[in-house]
Amino acid sequence: MNYLDMCKSTYRLVGESGAFNSVSTATGFELVVAEAVSEAWEDIQRERPDFTFRRSHSFVKIDETKQIYSPSTDWGLTDFGYHDKSMLLYDNAPLRLYSYDRFLTTPVSQNDYKINFTSGGVGVLEIGVDIVGDTSGATATISSDITLSSGSFAGGDAAGYFYVEDVHGAFTDGEGIEVSSVNFATLTDTEQSTGSQPYAYTIIPSSQDLYFNKLNDAYVVDFNYFKKLESLSSNTDTPTFRYEWHMLIVYRAVSELASYLGEPVLEQRYSMKYSQMLGQMMRSEVPGRYIKKRPIA
Repeated sequence: MNYLDMCKSTYRLVGESGAFNSVSTATGFELVVAEAVSEAWEDIQRERPDFTFRRSHSFVKIDETKQIYSPSTDWGLTDFGYHDKSMLLYDNAPLRLYSYDRFLTTPVSQNDYKINFTSGGVGVLEIGVDIVGDTSGATATISSDITLSSGSFAGGDAAGYFYVEDVHGAFTDGEGIEVSSVNFATLTDTEQSTGSQPYAYTIIPSSQDLYFNKLNDAYVVDFNYFKKLESLSSNTDTPTFRYEWHMLIVYRAVSELASYLGEPVLEQRYSMKYSQMLGQMMRSEVPGRYIKKRPIA
């Protein structure tokens, strides 16, 4: 149903006779009906911030020339409303979301801190693991995947590099890299890199722009977001949720108009219809939640 169809249905259900010909030429009570339908659609969108029909995504380009991006200006996403904070992906893996203050106080927002190593043995070197220099006592947290240039951890001769964040102290060339007091590799040297692949970002509170770690090349990321509220203004405008829920807009508009007209029986009838259909839509359009059951000790 488009905007005009819903206005016609609403007009008929509140007991009006005659034709409702166009939204653009509506006057008097027809204009009241048109406004009620438009407001009903906006109110429904506000019922839940995470309706699936409000989700969208786009593959967008980021590169080494800048770190801050506006979804609407830089990527042309004119329907962008607000962020889906858990769903910014690169190479099918989620980027790490930092709080704004922490992002600004770690190397991730400037030049990444790179550690080159050799003699890597069996152990766990992966994102999120804390490392310690066995001579210097310097500490850091691994913030990227491990890149091997030769050897293997299983063979005890792995060589390569990784990036770290939250660096405290100064690592010493040639010292051991420890995890939980176990030596897993030998640090050959460290360097401030000019960038890396995307792995972290934050959201600037004042603008909602995205601020990425410093990059070394052009990349494409999968940006998931929620669309801004849609409005109905012309006859052919159509709500973007499924057709089977379009009468939900009509029911809400009729209920509101019945209150306006002082028709309590009509208001109660269509309020009930609205509530019943809203419950059905919620079960269909709201993402499922999973609960992990734990055994009782």
